[in-house]
Amino acid sequence: MKNIIKYNKSIILIISIIAFTSCKHQEKEDAKETAEEHNKAKYNNSKEAKFLVEATEISYREIELGKLAQNDGGSANIREMGKMMETDHTELIKEIKKLANQKTITIPKESSSRTEEIKNDLGSKEGNNFDKRYCDLMVDGQKEAIKKYKSASEDIADIDIKNYAIKSLIVLRNHLDHAITCKEAQKNYVVK
Repeated sequence: MKNIIKYNKSIILIISIIAFTSCKHQEKEDAKETAEEHNKAKYNNSKEAKFLVEATEISYREIELGKLAQNDGGSANIREMGKMMETDHTELIKEIKKLANQKTITIPKESSSRTEEIKNDLGSKEGNNFDKRYCDLMVDGQKEAIKKYKSASEDIADIDIKNYAIKSLIVLRNHLDHAITCKEAQKNYVVK
């Protein structure tokens, strides 16, 4: 009888470990996807919730890539732009978090797996190759961000979120100007 009890306890322990492991695995889900699922259930895919999730992801990406540029950038311009991106998007994310909290909208708590892929790709580059790729990412990223923020400033009904989008466009357009200047400067370098 004692052997049966020990056997049953072993089975219960194994099942508990498997359940715990699968729960831990679920925590590793993409933060952006998780936030979108919560908002879809709460708000039926509202434009406001969708925009705040996308804006959060944009800022996380720019912060992560900005930190990388500060560490791995081959020129002072790249490192300075990385610092600007980290600083400005850290401020933007503070505003997003405040809005999300006020509106009870779920936003990602960390960058998405897509941002991690971009970061890993950029991190594999060195010297001028790194600088050129960073500038390309910044031009493309700022154009994407401006498009999303402009759309939000025109289409969103919530006045607080609309005002945030309008105000942030100034910062994003400034980033695009810097990114274009960076990209132009990189054209003189030969990339292998």
